[in-house]
Amino acid sequence: VLTGNSMSRRIKNGSVIGLKKINEWWEYFPTNEIYAIVTSNGYRLIKRITKSRDPKCYRLVSENPDKDNYPDQDIPKHYITRLFKVIIATKIIN
Repeated sequence: VLTGNSMSRRIKNGSVIGLKKINEWWEYFPTNEIYAIVTSNGYRLIKRITKSRDPKCYRLVSENPDKDNYPDQDIPKHYITRLFKVIIATKIIN
């Protein structure tokens, strides 16, 4: 279940998401898609990944118009330990 609002334009807080593990992602994966990212310091993020101006980084893009609270950011490529493609997201209705 997704918690947070950084991706609220595309995926709402409380949505259930389906993931597909990207094996050997460091060799190649399509950018400009939404991924679940696990970092070397244990953070778990859902972001759109695009190219960064810095060739040693990826750009993590929030899908929220409030860029003051949800700014886009660069992450060094070597900080990513696992990568999953978000393949489905749905909000559960009680």
